[in-house]
Amino acid sequence: MNLIVISDIDENLELVQELKEQLNSEKIGRDNIILIAGGLGFYSPQREKNYIDKIKYCLKELLDISSNIVYVNGDTDKRDLDLQMSSVTNVHKNHIVLNTSLGKMGIFGYGGAPNFSIRNDQLKYFSNLWNEKLMKDEIKSSLRISYEKVRFSNPDFVILLTHSPPYNFADYSKELSFDTSLSSVDFSEDRSNSEPRDKKRKSSNPKHLGSKTISEFIREYSLNFSFCSHVYKEGGKITEINNALLFNVSHLSPMPYKTTGRKYLIIKNLGKKQFEFRSVTNKNLNFEEYIKKYL
Repeated sequence: MNLIVISDIDENLELVQELKEQLNSEKIGRDNIILIAGGLGFYSPQREKNYIDKIKYCLKELLDISSNIVYVNGDTDKRDLDLQMSSVTNVHKNHIVLNTSLGKMGIFGYGGAPNFSIRNDQLKYFSNLWNEKLMKDEIKSSLRISYEKVRFSNPDFVILLTHSPPYNFADYSKELSFDTSLSSVDFSEDRSNSEPRDKKRKSSNPKHLGSKTISEFIREYSLNFSFCSHVYKEGGKITEINNALLFNVSHLSPMPYKTTGRKYLIIKNLGKKQFEFRSVTNKNLNFEEYIKKYL
């Protein structure tokens, strides 16, 4: 059994199939747990059915190599995303306890991202943002309640899954915009309402885009692991806070940084903290084919 952690699949069925094929080549079986730190797709009311259907297609593929999928919704996901799929659980303001051969895992989380992490002129394109100043108490209360429920089950490992990174951890970048979040998604139904792709953008200086509330929570409560995403440029970074091992897994989507994307985290032993980031690329391609496919 493995714990596989990904983010930002962006309704990209082809990419998910590539991940599945790579893992199948190792004959890992289906007895794995997959965590998704948000970024399932691009929600808008005009394309809700298409959005839900595409996510379900992706997760059905992943269920071929996992017994359980646990996720939180990302900044471009529907705020209250309920997929109603067996063995698939949204732990936003929620929790789940799984008995596995890796140990008893208690997983809880919080989805979405703080609105200051998005460019002001782009806020309307992101469906799941929150004002941290106004929602600090609500976020912390939700995390604390879910944490206490997890601890009550006496798990071997307590795991926090969020979309937003904690403040000052793998969160240093320019504010996100809709175009830098885009992948190969059909927006024919509502793209006319967005800004032209070639319109000149105003630049901004890098800053910390993570949540101070999540950071405070990790420092106050005892966790084993914390997984986040949201800030693509910081994907793959690892650190430790209050004895908890923290990972930014913003990698699987090839957009917007094609050369550093397409990666995922795999943990084979939680107790010994045996982990590695891997790349979802076909190593058998020649140089020209590789450049054409991945760059």
